[in-house]
Amino acid sequence: MSIKQTMLPVFIAFVLIVSALAGTPVLAESWTWYVDDSGGVDFTTISEAVAAADADDTIIVKDGTYIENVLVDKSIVIQSENGAASTVVTAALSGTPVFDIDADSVEIDGFTVQGPTDEHVAGIELIDVYDCTVHNNDCSLCYNGIHLGGTATGNTVTDNYCHDNTRRGISVRDSASGNFISENIVQNNVDAGFCIKDNPASNVVWLNDVIGNGVELLTDNTYHSADQLTYTYNGNSYTGYLGNYYYDYAGSDADGDGIGDTPYSFDTYSDDYPLMETYENYTVEDEPSGNSASLVATTNIVIGIVGIDLDRESINYGNIVPGEDSNVETIGINNTGTLDVNVTLEVQGTDATSQSFYEQSLYIEGDLYNISDIIGSIPVEDSININTQLHVPSSWAEPGVQEAQFIFWAEAAQ
Repeated sequence: MSIKQTMLPVFIAFVLIVSALAGTPVLAESWTWYVDDSGGVDFTTISEAVAAADADDTIIVKDGTYIENVLVDKSIVIQSENGAASTVVTAALSGTPVFDIDADSVEIDGFTVQGPTDEHVAGIELIDVYDCTVHNNDCSLCYNGIHLGGTATGNTVTDNYCHDNTRRGISVRDSASGNFISENIVQNNVDAGFCIKDNPASNVVWLNDVIGNGVELLTDNTYHSADQLTYTYNGNSYTGYLGNYYYDYAGSDADGDGIGDTPYSFDTYSDDYPLMETYENYTVEDEPSGNSASLVATTNIVIGIVGIDLDRESINYGNIVPGEDSNVETIGINNTGTLDVNVTLEVQGTDATSQSFYEQSLYIEGDLYNISDIIGSIPVEDSININTQLHVPSSWAEPGVQEAQFIFWAEAAQ
């Protein structure tokens, strides 16, 4: 089952790759790396593969047993070749997560994760990250199975089995919000299956199984489906909200729709739509089934289009000595939409050094780069030229190629 959201277009971005000091930039393609603990492929450890990978690469881990703690500091996919039962990753250090996710848009899929037993350490940990996916993992013998903390936002945690951990199955703490947690089994954890406390808000937790352990849940989160859904239960179709299954729920189901007639209550909040059986017994349908009547409704919505394009794909500022200026490079920006637009620039260095370099050195139309500055306003069917130049500080002491992306954002002018 997938959930899809749509919105009206309000801005568009184009990306330009730039480099300075030496060499010619090359547009990178995503790559797939292979890991096998017995050798014969690219790497024998997952950590080695992560170190070699670039953003958007995929790492495929073959069957085996891996003893390591993996810091995932790039937006990459790490997945087992044949699922969690065949691919076991045990912490080399008990005080560090097996998978420590430290970048946005990371995916961890299909591992048995064990071993971080020190206090407040999880098998898979997401702190201050956005848009990550943790899917199809078996997390056991950890302090916490999966933990989301800090400002972790918009992450997806689905189809994981978190069991027999010394504290909690899935933990959501601090100010974590907008996270989607569904179709997980939390079983026989010593303290709690789910622990959602401190200040997390707007997390959606539904269609999970809580078996053999309790829960610690707070208000300001949603413990059922965000909308009423059509689902099949015991061969019959129903429409309503779906909560979670709790093994110790003692309520009844008079109408047989699979939803308890009374809430499942805990200390500070309750699940108003508890499931009578484990979530595997419910099939969520895309559309209602049975007899129906229909009509066709038509309308034509005309929406202004925001669009730009650039007259080049890359810039090479060439060799520059600290204290000197580069050549002036001009970028043509064309308004391809139906609305007047304002254009701003965001610089994303490939690492902290290159980010610092461009923030200190890049001048746009004679002014030092500032992410909040509008660098140009373009009427419909018009274009502008933007002059860029590097004034490299004489104090700059890092040699070598400094590469970044120039992301030009166009927003409808008010």
